[in-house]
Amino acid sequence: MRRNTRRVTHPADMHVPLRLPNPGWAWECLRRNPDYARDFRCNLPGRPRAMTLTSSAALLRQRRRFLDAEKWGLLTFADPAVPAPQADVFWTREALPGGIDVALSRVSGADAQTDIDGDIILLHKIDCRRTILETANGAQHILLDGTRFWVQLNAAQSTMIGDRGAVAIHIDGARHANKKLKSGAQLLELYRRTDGRLSAITARRNAKKIHKALIAYDIKAAGGSYKDIAIALVGEARVKEDWIGGRRHLKDRAKRAFEPAQELIDGGYRRLLVNE
Repeated sequence: MRRNTRRVTHPADMHVPLRLPNPGWAWECLRRNPDYARDFRCNLPGRPRAMTLTSSAALLRQRRRFLDAEKWGLLTFADPAVPAPQADVFWTREALPGGIDVALSRVSGADAQTDIDGDIILLHKIDCRRTILETANGAQHILLDGTRFWVQLNAAQSTMIGDRGAVAIHIDGARHANKKLKSGAQLLELYRRTDGRLSAITARRNAKKIHKALIAYDIKAAGGSYKDIAIALVGEARVKEDWIGGRRHLKDRAKRAFEPAQELIDGGYRRLLVNE
């Protein structure tokens, strides 16, 4: 009996976003790792649940460290069923060297409602998805993300309530300063933009290659063949002609698309964070 793999023959069925910054691609790889999914399930008790603030930001309060998450490069577990643009993914400082160290300070009620033209950055005025993680040691981490950008802010100590506060960027002369400067520039553009567009996006080196690799991996994981992968990549008509003619061009192309997937999922995703 012929296998029915029709449901896995088109990229749209794979739920793999095409445009992502590198930290988003790293998450897309990690969430496909079955060992990570196992650790996620084993650590469900005690995981912080998001609450929505009046400013529309989401807040997660973590009561303990999750060492099993940290071994994957995460501060807390994110749900592997949720894709990058919607997932609450917080990388550790070591895993994401481009994260920005910041100081957070309270602002008065009047200042919090004012559009600022000076040097101060009001967190709640940044028009994007904002997620805040408060860890057990009093640190606060803020994720600003979308399909075109990914900025993570790290504050060692915070007395701020929610995201009604001001952000001061701290960049010393330490290692990875260039990455932090790029992230800082992106934060400023996010804050100052007025037309809903963002030109400075996080690097997406080899994005098309990663996209194809994850599509190929998902098809294989669902029981599909290299032919199914080729159909997803170039269309059924071209594949039919190639297969009938006995040529191997598209089959080899499908194999090449699949090859990087396992290595990225098994740990190669960390390189995407360093090269971010």
